[in-house]
Amino acid sequence: AMNLLLASITGLIIRIIIATQYAPTVGSLGAIFLQMLLISLYINLALAVFNLLPFPPLDGSKILAGMLPRKYDAFLMQLEHYGPNILFGIIILGYFTNVRIIGLLIGPFVKYFSHILAGI
Repeated sequence: AMNLLLASITGLIIRIIIATQYAPTVGSLGAIFLQMLLISLYINLALAVFNLLPFPPLDGSKILAGMLPRKYDAFLMQLEHYGPNILFGIIILGYFTNVRIIGLLIGPFVKYFSHILAGI
């Protein structure tokens, strides 16, 4: 929730800057500040979406566990045990093969919400 709050505040500041039609020159302090705001927006959105992935120990696994019927409890317990290894394996696989599975999953959401929050 904190990542979404920070992304919302950053998006609001970016929208205010865009609405005032302030166009900083390249290399100026204003351009550096705007670039920092954009990076903050993307990082906070990426972290918010990443935490919602349904792999333990991420928060999305707790949400998934609450939504699934009780007959899947045994499977979820196994996933709880192996989830961090699976998640780490997916990240390492992307590092060595240049197929960024996590990026493919969260990228569209980051773009969508950055458009909604900051209008970019």
